[in-house]
Amino acid sequence: MHNAVMLAFTGPTSPQTENAYNAWYDDKHLPDVANIPGVIRASRYKLVHDVETLPGVTGPHQRYLAIYELTATTKEELSAFCDGLRAALADGRADIDVTLDMADLGASIGLPIGESLRGVSA
Repeated sequence: MHNAVMLAFTGPTSPQTENAYNAWYDDKHLPDVANIPGVIRASRYKLVHDVETLPGVTGPHQRYLAIYELTATTKEELSAFCDGLRAALADGRADIDVTLDMADLGASIGLPIGESLRGVSA
């Protein structure tokens, strides 16, 4: 079975803060969240908006995506992870930098269904 995930769609507060935002996210935030119990792996991506996946299909407008693979297998375990994330933010084990655009932050969590399939190029 594959892993539960938390997806975070993010961006900087302005073009002028983008370098500081990426440095904070890569060097501080991603490692801090990866150290919260229940996280298996944390990865970041710069989203590509000028390549069409399918006609008429739109993606998120944010510029960056972080994917956190989680050990959770139930809704209760996802809730416990989210409690741990909030606790880490509250007690300083993780932080939110002023360069992160909180007004434009999007996040989702999901549990796996079915089996994970290997692609033809794997």
